[in-house]
Amino acid sequence: MASTSPAVQERDVGIHEYVRRDVAGIGGRLKVEPSDFRVNELRVDGSEVRLDIDDERAACAEADGDGDSGESSDENERLVLFTLRKERQDTLGAIGVLSQLLGAPPRAFSIAGLKDHRAVTTQEICVCGVRASRVRALELSPGAHIAIGHVRPTDARLKLGGCGGNRFRIVLRGAIGADAADAALGALRDHGFVNYYGLQRFGGGAARNDT
Repeated sequence: MASTSPAVQERDVGIHEYVRRDVAGIGGRLKVEPSDFRVNELRVDGSEVRLDIDDERAACAEADGDGDSGESSDENERLVLFTLRKERQDTLGAIGVLSQLLGAPPRAFSIAGLKDHRAVTTQEICVCGVRASRVRALELSPGAHIAIGHVRPTDARLKLGGCGGNRFRIVLRGAIGADAADAALGALRDHGFVNYYGLQRFGGGAARNDT
């Protein structure tokens, strides 16, 4: 019989407050829709990982004309870097889909960080042992909630923690008002906050994401 125990909450692991006791919260609801929470990975140089579908069509057409002459002829030495945009799918789940479509084991993929499930996120992914032309040719069904682009050969795998951070664009629905928000932001600016990791940080998979 399936367990009916309630899910662990942040208070259960010692997280009781977020900014300051003397500043009222502003209420509101996060992630009502996945598009309310957008995350774009940043490269080490600070540039933002983005995927524009129209630009990507043009890039694919140019790549198809050039062929894959720059790729290694050794299947085990090929490394391909590409951009992944996903929705209603966590990073490891998206890799599982791509693994099946490309016939490459999950261990062939490397990432700089895990991204949220209930969100629209964009990040770079690296795969070993697959030609760039095969990655470009993937046909992804709308139900997969995945899009890929900017496919090109690379020289090195990605490593967890090896990015410049993430840029968040967040919609908070039903907040209580501008005055309360100004007060909360003022307290944040003047006093900072304790940067501890919540339960969301670690997801449901076994991959280390605490670097």
